Amino acid sequence: MAVAVYTTLADESDEALVAIAQRELPAPCEAFDVLVARHRARVERRAAAIVGSRADAEDVAQEVFLSVFRALPRYRPVQPFAHWLERIVTNSCRMHLRARRRHDRRVAAVASDWRARKPIDVRPDVRRDALFLCGRLSDVNRRAFVLRTADDAPYREIADELGISESAAKMRVRRARAEAERLAVAQRGEWTAAPA
Repeated sequence: MAVAVYTTLADESDEALVAIAQRELPAPCEAFDVLVARHRARVERRAAAIVGSRADAEDVAQEVFLSVFRALPRYRPVQPFAHWLERIVTNSCRMHLRARRRHDRRVAAVASDWRARKPIDVRPDVRRDALFLCGRLSDVNRRAFVLRTADDAPYREIADELGISESAAKMRVRRARAEAERLAVAQRGEWTAAPA
């Protein structure tokens, strides 16, 4: 009497799972899911040891398994799958650290530039007139005007702050400037025709 032996994918070696996944590519498959489940914890631990953050390690692990999926057709079992995976983890961590350093340098440069700005010296009468004009602008125009003129905020930031599109933010700033000019002219006692 012959005994039938059934195995599940979880019982297969890494190399056997890779071979199954390579046959089923480009569609995601259960064999690849088993590889991910088998190696995820180790990949995250290794990434955390290199990048120094659990949250960053989880992001790196996602990138690692995406890279593995994309590179799977090129994998040749000359070396064990675990060694190949380890190289991908190391390279992904290096790329992550380089990107983080670039980001940190950009943030430091912006912060340094911001701290280096000199406050604008404004005559008291000009400051008083500007505050008066801002107080007379409609609320939504005042917010757009102050964000763009005083804070030098980009239109994207103004749009986010006001909950509108970027093109609407540009229009809002234009209208606010036009309204401020009309108020300034009226304040000086001059009369001009309203723009069409």
